[in-house]
Amino acid sequence: MTTFLAFSRRAALLLAGTAFLGACAAAASPRTTRWAGVLGPGPGTRIEVEERGSQDRTARFMDLGQAGMPVLDWVRTPDSLSFRIPTPSGQFTFSGAISAGLASGRYAFGPLEGAFTLERAASRPPRFTEHALTIVSDTVRLAATLLMPNGRGPFAAAVGLHGSGPETRAGAGRYLAEELASLGVAVLLYDKRGSGGSTGDWRSATPADLATDAVAAFQVLRARPGVDAGRIGLVGASQASWIAAVAGERLARNGTPPGFLIIRSGPLTTPAEEGNYDYEVRLRGAGFGEREMEEARALLLADDEVTRSGGGDERLRVLVDAAAGTAWFRAMEYAPEPGGSPGRIRFRPWLDLDPAPLLRQLPAPGLWLYGSGDATVPALASSRIAEQLRSAGRDYDIVVIGGADHALMRPNPEGGPWPVLAPEYLQHVRAWVCGRGIALVEACATPPPPRPASPT
Repeated sequence: MTTFLAFSRRAALLLAGTAFLGACAAAASPRTTRWAGVLGPGPGTRIEVEERGSQDRTARFMDLGQAGMPVLDWVRTPDSLSFRIPTPSGQFTFSGAISAGLASGRYAFGPLEGAFTLERAASRPPRFTEHALTIVSDTVRLAATLLMPNGRGPFAAAVGLHGSGPETRAGAGRYLAEELASLGVAVLLYDKRGSGGSTGDWRSATPADLATDAVAAFQVLRARPGVDAGRIGLVGASQASWIAAVAGERLARNGTPPGFLIIRSGPLTTPAEEGNYDYEVRLRGAGFGEREMEEARALLLADDEVTRSGGGDERLRVLVDAAAGTAWFRAMEYAPEPGGSPGRIRFRPWLDLDPAPLLRQLPAPGLWLYGSGDATVPALASSRIAEQLRSAGRDYDIVVIGGADHALMRPNPEGGPWPVLAPEYLQHVRAWVCGRGIALVEACATPPPPRPASPT
């Protein structure tokens, strides 16, 4: 497995942890039926399902920070209920009985299974309205949804950027967008090219391609009635830090710099360095020391050079042959690819992308959030780079949440297989957009709803 494949493996891990696959719902309606409940085992994790008509249902996992997941094959009779929720790492399947408005039964998600309960709950008034849009970006068409706050505006707004892989409008980005919209910030979400309802191919997309999509979405917001064209930001997670840097610099050159940045778990190293971090985490977790780490780094740097040049893998072959019989090499699960392989060619435009010089040119204030336990990207190294950018004059707030992973989740302190989203995450986001005058004053004056107790 080469460094570019480590990059792809990280995408799969990110998807499994933070971005369930699915299409976003159509325009919100006040006439909804809401089901709320819990998935076991142990303390469990909370789930809500909203029905907006016969074909429009979405799920929200509050403790996991996920929203907008499609609910498919919903079959409800007076005494039974079954449905499924697809995700990139598999799908949830549910089957149970209904009695006195309470559905209970069993669910399965890969090897995990357990009991679930869903109870008819009171519908809530919509916190925002949704508008289906199509964004034209060069030769691709991006399926999009605009979340507009209630009220007259004009509102500050944000473009939601993606992490790695085939991300759509659903998942962690949707969850954050709903929180921002409830605070008076419009958010434009779109399916990444080649994902969901968008045309194109995310696999072959370069950073410039994805930045072009982000700029096209930004321009749609600038022209939208009810949006304050001078207060449009970029928000997202993980890979979004690289795309925000490229798109932001392009927008600044065109005289329309982004108004703010909110990035979660976004690497500020190059993708090459980030990809090598995957191997470092793996080796350190297996108990290897600095000597083995140095040997592994030399091999990975040679691998990067093959990707960079498109050939000349003699040095890499020598290092691989020398390391082949060692325990640390076996623990890496590494196998080199030919210099001209399609995967290396796809990764080449990403390899040396350094976001820091681009961000140094942006006047936008930024909130950077990291988890100290992130095993997917070099979060602590990235937070130090953000600190350096702040020392160089960028108006940044940097938050490292103790014990949180790449998705800013922690193990449930009450046990069980389900993690919980660190409450500090949204607390910091709310405080920042309110303190910076991005959110509506009246929304900030309303205390956030109390967090329900953990399910039992």
